[in-house]
Amino acid sequence: MGVHFICGGLAGITAASATYPLDLIRTRLSAQRSTIYYQGIGHALRTICRDEGFFGLYKGMGATLLGVGPSIAISFSVYEAIRTHWHSKRPNDSTTMVSLASGSLSGLASSTVICMKEPSLQYCETGTGIA
Repeated sequence: MGVHFICGGLAGITAASATYPLDLIRTRLSAQRSTIYYQGIGHALRTICRDEGFFGLYKGMGATLLGVGPSIAISFSVYEAIRTHWHSKRPNDSTTMVSLASGSLSGLASSTVICMKEPSLQYCETGTGIA
């Protein structure tokens, strides 16, 4: 189970790091209220790189990694634990049914652990409590 936890955490961190700039841009675009600072995705990308540098695209990523790493780690390890246990007790059950049940329960477990992540993430990305 430890290997699945570590591999899941690393997979989550890798995926979040690769897609974080788009998530940051989405949050910045949706946080605009009366003053429109960004004209679209491309404009936001160029403006952030110009005003904050390339690493501005990763501003607030620490909060995301604190949520995503453990979330995916929990999901991977719970999925494998349930699937392995199920197959040991009921080897003739449908693989599809086992995968569906294991995935549902692992998603429930990981969502329960990280349910409070989103408000703090939006604060780190925008610098405001409103996103």
